[in-house]
Amino acid sequence: MIVAMDLVLDGDAGASQSVSGPVLELAAFVSDNAYGIKNFLCRATPYLTNKLTGTAFRSFGVVQTIQLTETAIQHAWDAVHQTGLSDISAPAFRRKHFSDRMSDGNIPRAPLQYKSKIGWKNYGQGLREYKNMPKIWDAIMTKYEKVEEECDKWNKDNKWRKRGVAVLPLRYGISFTFVEGNQGNARVAIYSGDGSVLVDHSGIEMGQGLISRAMVACAAELGVPMHFVRVGSFNTYSTPNAPGTGASTGTALSIPGVVQAAQKLRATLTKLVDKEVDKMLKSSKDSGVLIHAWRNDPDERTNAVNILNTVGKTSNGEHWETSADAKNPWALYTFLGDSWRIPVLKDEEIDEAQRRNARQNDMWTTFVSSAYSQRKSLIKLGYSTPNADGNSDLSAVDIFYYFNYAATFSCVEVDCITGEISVIRTDIHYDCGLSHNPAIDIGQVEGGFVQGLGNMLTESVTYDETTGALVENSIMTYAIPDHRSIPQEFNVILTWEGGSKAISAEDSRTIQEKAAKVQVDKISRSKSTGEPPLVLASTVLFAARNAVRAARRDHLGQNDWLVNFQAPLLPPNMLEAIWGDKTCLDSRHNIEP
Repeated sequence: MIVAMDLVLDGDAGASQSVSGPVLELAAFVSDNAYGIKNFLCRATPYLTNKLTGTAFRSFGVVQTIQLTETAIQHAWDAVHQTGLSDISAPAFRRKHFSDRMSDGNIPRAPLQYKSKIGWKNYGQGLREYKNMPKIWDAIMTKYEKVEEECDKWNKDNKWRKRGVAVLPLRYGISFTFVEGNQGNARVAIYSGDGSVLVDHSGIEMGQGLISRAMVACAAELGVPMHFVRVGSFNTYSTPNAPGTGASTGTALSIPGVVQAAQKLRATLTKLVDKEVDKMLKSSKDSGVLIHAWRNDPDERTNAVNILNTVGKTSNGEHWETSADAKNPWALYTFLGDSWRIPVLKDEEIDEAQRRNARQNDMWTTFVSSAYSQRKSLIKLGYSTPNADGNSDLSAVDIFYYFNYAATFSCVEVDCITGEISVIRTDIHYDCGLSHNPAIDIGQVEGGFVQGLGNMLTESVTYDETTGALVENSIMTYAIPDHRSIPQEFNVILTWEGGSKAISAEDSRTIQEKAAKVQVDKISRSKSTGEPPLVLASTVLFAARNAVRAARRDHLGQNDWLVNFQAPLLPPNMLEAIWGDKTCLDSRHNIEP
């Protein structure tokens, strides 16, 4: 077991401080990654140099620190393995050191302390979902072991092209590390003319799907189809005092405010509609004992529906209407169990879908128009101030809303002659909570990973030794990832740890249950897919190390893992790692075809 780890992070801030302080602070906060090492110390210090000032970038500070921590873990395993102290595999060695329950039975805590202006503060946030990490790890290991066997066979059969595979864990905390940055607001308005809904919120859409998430959350909370909802322009007229959209907090700071405002509107409409239904029942000579009883008794609800004289009794609750000319929205609302959300029928035909949409539109616009005629406010505000994991206040101890957990492996192939590297396969298992939209989240994971590949493979940053000027100062000299960088096989699996259970293939819910509003439990329902995936590209770096090791073992008779290895993995850097210098076309290496 590793009994202690001491990490020293020296950051090159450039000619001015800029945001290097927060970058190094976050780097220190996440430096323990998924591990629970009892004696842990990380010291992070930014330094001013004569280079161009550094600034913030996606996953700033984290990607560098995770590489350092994982390299240290790999060094420790290599020392144990090479000396014969244990034959444990590298993945098993990592799993053995994952955070686990304390000796006193309490949940594990992040170990780091940091020094602030007011003295030492103990960052020891509880890791309430720590069990997610071994679950995700075990799920991906079966595939990793198969790919590892394939790599070993490939390396035996191929002399000049070597493959390597590596698997890494990730625990990534989400929040702004300064408390006042963790707030957001929203405004939701319903228009009486057509029932359309306008959402304004404090986040900025930059391709991460925030508009779609806001539409889904609002539509689900209001209980209306998404075609009623649209998101307005992003400006400080409608949502003042907006925080920055960054640190993977866009959803967490915007969507809860949308949900809160929608909840207020739904409460207003529900109260009004219930009052109107009661009034109609009271006015009926056949109402009898139905007043106030129909809400809690299915049989009485059916009688109430019959009295409202639109929707008849259905067969086994399989349909939400008995005749195409049923028109009373108040009766349909009653039958659906106090809901104006009409569920989609199984194997629904086009004409049924059209009829359902028409009924949905009629019901919703009727209720909105009734609210307007009674001078009820159809504009509500929402405000988001997320708490830390476990619902405690954000503080110097409880810094993050929650933690993303992930496990990733990548397989790469290295050409020993040219130094070129290709990513053969990547598998990602990613804990995103209960996703608002899995298609968006998978796209975010894939995009973040490929952006990370640029950091690992192509994006070289060098400075003029005399002036300190940046050499790669345009797209002509700064090589971003392209289609050739993308893994040839790319698999992303979203895990649902902490989310609600999926509905079984045989949906046995009643029509009322299907029509009920979707519960949106603020930020705990969904987790970020913004920045953490970029860090997962570090697996390519470690896989390349293993490929280099295989090459050095076969060509130089050396089995050392600790070789000069420099990212990005440009061909000259790869050749230097394999052969000891930047060109293998040298008689010293005795290369034969």
